Amino acid sequence: MTSMWKTPERRLTIALILFLLTLYVPFAGNYGMWDPWETHYSEVARQMLMRHDYVSLWWPGSPQDRNEFWSKPVLTFWLIAMGMKVAGLEAHESPSIMGQAGPQQFDSEMAVGWTAEWAARIPFILCAIACVWAVWELTRRLAGRRAALWACIVLATSSQFFFVARQAMTDMAFVAPIAVALCFAGLALCLPEEESEAALGRRQKTLGPLRVSWPDVPIYYACLALAVLTVVPQLVLMSAQVQLTIPIGKHAMRVAGIVPMLPWVLAFLGYLLVSTFATSRKQIYLHIAFLMGGIATLAKGPAGIALPVIVVLAYVIVQGVWRKWLLPKSPLHQHPEWLLTAVGLVLICCPPLLILLKFTRKNDETHERNLLWDSARYMWRHPLQIIAGLLIFIAVAFPWYHAMLIRHGMGFWNEFIGDNYVRRAAGRHGDRGTFEYYITQIGHGMFPWVGVVVAAVITSLSRLAPTDARGRLRAFALLWFLVMYSVMSLVNTKFHHYILPGLPGLAILAGLYLDELTTNPRKRDALVLLLLGAPLLALAGRDLSLFPARLTWLFDYDYVNAPNGGRPWPTTSDYDYTSRVGWFALFATAATVLLALITWWRARSKQVSSEESADSHIDVPASLLPVLAIIPIATVIIAEVWQPKFTDGPHPLANGWILVGAAGGAFLLILVGAGLLKDTLRGTTIGLALAGVFACVWTGWALDRHLTDLSPHWSQKHVIASYYLNRKSNEEPLIAWMMYWRGETFYSENAIYDHRAKQDEKTVFLQDRANEKLQTYLKTHPGRRVFFIVERSRFETLRGLLPEAARPTLKAIDDTNNKVFLAVAQI
Repeated sequence: MTSMWKTPERRLTIALILFLLTLYVPFAGNYGMWDPWETHYSEVARQMLMRHDYVSLWWPGSPQDRNEFWSKPVLTFWLIAMGMKVAGLEAHESPSIMGQAGPQQFDSEMAVGWTAEWAARIPFILCAIACVWAVWELTRRLAGRRAALWACIVLATSSQFFFVARQAMTDMAFVAPIAVALCFAGLALCLPEEESEAALGRRQKTLGPLRVSWPDVPIYYACLALAVLTVVPQLVLMSAQVQLTIPIGKHAMRVAGIVPMLPWVLAFLGYLLVSTFATSRKQIYLHIAFLMGGIATLAKGPAGIALPVIVVLAYVIVQGVWRKWLLPKSPLHQHPEWLLTAVGLVLICCPPLLILLKFTRKNDETHERNLLWDSARYMWRHPLQIIAGLLIFIAVAFPWYHAMLIRHGMGFWNEFIGDNYVRRAAGRHGDRGTFEYYITQIGHGMFPWVGVVVAAVITSLSRLAPTDARGRLRAFALLWFLVMYSVMSLVNTKFHHYILPGLPGLAILAGLYLDELTTNPRKRDALVLLLLGAPLLALAGRDLSLFPARLTWLFDYDYVNAPNGGRPWPTTSDYDYTSRVGWFALFATAATVLLALITWWRARSKQVSSEESADSHIDVPASLLPVLAIIPIATVIIAEVWQPKFTDGPHPLANGWILVGAAGGAFLLILVGAGLLKDTLRGTTIGLALAGVFACVWTGWALDRHLTDLSPHWSQKHVIASYYLNRKSNEEPLIAWMMYWRGETFYSENAIYDHRAKQDEKTVFLQDRANEKLQTYLKTHPGRRVFFIVERSRFETLRGLLPEAARPTLKAIDDTNNKVFLAVAQI
């Protein structure tokens, strides 16, 4: 076990993961799922478990929708379903249906208690941790541990990132693999050649007449394990659950699913074979990048591979890396005018060239000096490994799409690509805006680090020369952000969280900037932070304090449904966050100003830390790791003991955020004291540490006070739970009238619109003569007590639809949600 933390890098990686667990896990499942996305996606995942169908996606939740769910790929729902399975929330084959006989013990398991929320959100917290780890790995390898740590702290404590990390929605499942892909592509592109192109150790084994050889390094085995984990279960599932029907005249022949899956089986086997020819870490890093692009494609479609490819191509073109990629270590990259001549020789003189290569290969002494052999060898090696990357991408991404086309035909493809890609790019639903739209969202989403981010972007423009690994990383991170910003700005349909894929690039720039402030400060860097970064931070904080709903808009979408202000805000004084957010904004601005002033004074005094401090002294002693591990464990335990148990109403925890903020701040101070202060400019580091502690406190408040306070109004959990706690049997149905917020479907386990129920027993009334159908239902089910979930603004209209004798009996029995009522009436 001690080998896990035998190096400073491993110890710091463990400490970073523990830090993230401290911030994200406590109270993560102790508030209801937010409508509409969390409950919508969780119901699709629950249907997956209930039907034991891990291919098709189903949403039989409303008369205005078809039963199939085709707007998103499968990864998000696999993650939620796995979380529910692990938590024991197995949707059974025969759950009770409202108004029909059947077992009742499983009716309320989603609504009463907190297991469902924990199960659905934990996978996405793990995705967020993987995203931060990838930023750590890229930045550490190219710029050192200090820059990497600050980059990770900035990303982890930025508002939009930590809000989305706590949501069971598609975005973190999409952004995390994109970030991992880009980080490994960045390692392949930006590491010094002597490191990335160094020959790998190899193992050989003789199998009969064959001699098998493969790279013998941990990164290769990790890549293989990840490939097997992501491909083999898919191929097994698709082969077992899909059948291909082949029409033969008037008849049809059914073929086992393994047959249509054979191309992807061959692609996977081809990857396993071709990957054994990898000769450098650069090639293996590219394999991982392609693999993660495939995973991202399973989360949100072709953008999962397109966005990383655009970033890589932009970097390759801007930095001129394409020459070295085509002919690395060859004189040809120094003389590009030879390129066409070399290509022509290969095409025209291929047979003689092969003979020549055969003979020159035997001459080991002149091997490295032979231009023809050297160029041809590298021209073959790198395209071969690009082919390996494409094979693993295909093996990861294609099987599920192929299975869906077999089952559902072009209808699936037309809706998924035609409606959710083409029409969304042209402008479908969502918000609207021009190129400046996401500037505002970055200002709010990167709070409280927006001042640092602005200064980092501006100062990076003078340090873009790729003279070393740090310069190449800076250029790569800037292009990462610019590509994401440009592509998302070109898409006409806009949501605030669409800019999330660009935040890791900004965090890397911020980490580089903060590292330079603490080791080699410049007066102009400090002045940019003081005169531009701090004022913009103050303005962003002012926006959030005057209208705190902008925080929820970073991941929710009520601003689209109600453009003039979003859903109704709770009116009591408990929800008046103006002064609270204002104080946070004031402290954040003060911390940023203090950091700028200290840096300016240090730069003016020409104080520079020793070169050795750039990386070598940053460490966490192994003896300190158990202490650090105690912090998240104790925080989670105390949070669970402190959290009120679920009874019959919402119980937001008023002061739980103090526990999380204090634990996160203490953890960060230990990290700083353990290594970051050694041989650095201590004043600057202390000022930066104060800003980091404040960011931890802000994260705790936003996640565990702001979010939990508002959840009873943005979630139907407590309202539906009240129904289960107040009904006497399942003969007293829940009726959803003119409701389409999805929570009513998930928390009732879709008993209100179960696809197996008879049409006249379904209790969702929406559109398509909803009023007439409701009245018909009430007339055909007399003499029973019924419950209604209805929007407050429609409550009296509902009364008018009841039979005259029943109207006086209608009363609201749960009004804790400022959007909807739970009401009861005797019919």
